[in-house]
Amino acid sequence: MNANTVFDPIFGHEEQCRQLTALLQGRAVPHALMFAGPSGIGKRTVALRFAAALLSPSSSPDQTQTLIASGNHPDLHFLAREPEKRDLPVEAIRALTTKLQLKPYCGTCSVAIIDNAHEMNLAASNALLMTLEEPPPDTYLILTTDAPQVLPQTIVSRCQILHFTHLNRKQLTTIIEYLLPGQADASLLNALAAYGDSSLEPLRIEQFINAKTSIVRDPEALVQHLQELLGHIRRLDKLLEPLFSAGPEKEQLAYPVALATHIAGDDALLSVCWHTIMSKLRENMRHSASPGPCADALLAVVDAEKLTRQRSLNMTLQLSNVLMKIAQC
Repeated sequence: MNANTVFDPIFGHEEQCRQLTALLQGRAVPHALMFAGPSGIGKRTVALRFAAALLSPSSSPDQTQTLIASGNHPDLHFLAREPEKRDLPVEAIRALTTKLQLKPYCGTCSVAIIDNAHEMNLAASNALLMTLEEPPPDTYLILTTDAPQVLPQTIVSRCQILHFTHLNRKQLTTIIEYLLPGQADASLLNALAAYGDSSLEPLRIEQFINAKTSIVRDPEALVQHLQELLGHIRRLDKLLEPLFSAGPEKEQLAYPVALATHIAGDDALLSVCWHTIMSKLRENMRHSASPGPCADALLAVVDAEKLTRQRSLNMTLQLSNVLMKIAQC
């Protein structure tokens, strides 16, 4: 068994896949694993591929793959927060732990994947802790998270942690092309990978992908979404260009304020503004002889984005402050 066989197709994360393959080959898979790393980089997909390897009997691996691809494998239990709920409740964890007490239905083990495990509320974490302390035989749990620091230390300490890192642009391009075979031209792929920068999260494609299988539900709808997204990004780029160049608008205090008002009043531009601004600042820092002012502006963007996400603040004011800092770079 090698990493290419188990984790095909997985793009990036070669070292993590090698480590997981070594655990399989050595029959040393721990009962609880935690895949920690930034969101939108493929942790859940790796978890699904690893679960498939654990569940696949040597006699009929194709049948296991078919069941997992359909989201109907009886020994694979996938748990995630419901979109309409604020967290992953204790009732969901209790239902999962009850299922894990049963014998495997068609294989030799059961596997549970808890996606974005940091979204468990405290009661849910405590309920899971009992299973982590005394796991049922032939049962494996995989927790994925981009915020392990939010989880109780009692949960983290009982898992073997595997750290995942960002993707590069070539890997992002390959992933998008794989998700949309023959449906996206090179310019679209390259532009989207550049905007994504290091993960798929800014592309907001989760709504088009079945979380239990990592399969695109509606490729045509996804292509349309990405084309529209790219249109918004390019429109915002043109509006921001004077602030990132030596144009006359850069020296005018009124321009950043007017631009902030315009962006805040356009939902499509607003949806891509923070990430677009951060990407442009990072690019300027890479090519600047004195990146200090850009670094200060980038910190201001990060703070403003976090504040507007966590609280109901005046978006125009937050954007104005950020854009005026950029004009001073």
